[in-house]
Amino acid sequence: MKKRFFYNALIFVLFLTPSFALAEQININSATLSQLDEIAHIGTKTAQKIIDSRPYSSIQDLSRVKGIGDGKYLQDIINQGWACVNCTTEISQTQNTDIVNQNLTSITSPATVAPTVPQITYPSDMYINEILPAPEGADEQNEWLEIYNGNDFEVDLAGWQIKDQIGAIKTYAWPANSFIKARGFLTVSRAQSKIVLQNNGDGLTLINPQGIIIDQIAYPTAPANQSYNRTSSGWIWSRTLTPGQPNEIDKVSAAVQQKIAQKKSATTSAATAISSNSLATLPLTAQVNQFSPSNNKLSRIFTFLLAIAVAATSAIVVMFLRKRDGYKTIP
Repeated sequence: MKKRFFYNALIFVLFLTPSFALAEQININSATLSQLDEIAHIGTKTAQKIIDSRPYSSIQDLSRVKGIGDGKYLQDIINQGWACVNCTTEISQTQNTDIVNQNLTSITSPATVAPTVPQITYPSDMYINEILPAPEGADEQNEWLEIYNGNDFEVDLAGWQIKDQIGAIKTYAWPANSFIKARGFLTVSRAQSKIVLQNNGDGLTLINPQGIIIDQIAYPTAPANQSYNRTSSGWIWSRTLTPGQPNEIDKVSAAVQQKIAQKKSATTSAATAISSNSLATLPLTAQVNQFSPSNNKLSRIFTFLLAIAVAATSAIVVMFLRKRDGYKTIP
């Protein structure tokens, strides 16, 4: 009810207010004789008198023109609204009227609310799961990589990227509607991604649409026709290829991996033991045993050479003593 009353009051005021800016206002300080003749009560003679009495600081100054005065004629000229002195200001009043009209429109029109843009959140449990760098047959046709969705919901990989790290680096971006099921796998061939997995070692980086690195791997020289698999204990090469399925490590590969791990552990333990004990404080025999285990071929050669050196040294010493004591060598 209040809005309607306010609207009606503004309409009433606007209709009672004289129009200050018609399509063509007449500036009494610069108008021609014919233009002044269009103003109410102004004829040719009075128009000439207006020109002769210039300049004017306001419309009220027309009162000093003979034939107009400050009575009814002047008031009619003001009410007509055609004559002006500072026309720019009066035009601005018309602009203010337009603003009022716009405000009236905004009062009567329903407010438009800008739509809220939802914030997109990308999942983090996305992994590079299995790759085949050195397949049987042509690499161009048989190389592939696999992505695993570790989330409990389906993910659209549209806008996600994956790229290699060595050589002529290629970046593959998934198109729209590239869905991967919850706890599911998605395999991408080399023909599709154009990514070359180098046989002598390379790496991959998985990036979400915000440019954040989600996962990355690096692998050493690839054995022929074996895939590199993510496992709970680390990455392992396997002869069992499982594109689009859970990774499976064959027994041979598992045994080899176990031996490698044991060897690394033993080497680390030996290095730790040697570094923790200073060899300088050990007897000579202990030092020899430390570096020369009896079952080592190099150790046996070293012992043999050491024996020859000791024998040669002994012979030289004996010869020297015999010569010194006057003994001759028997031919």
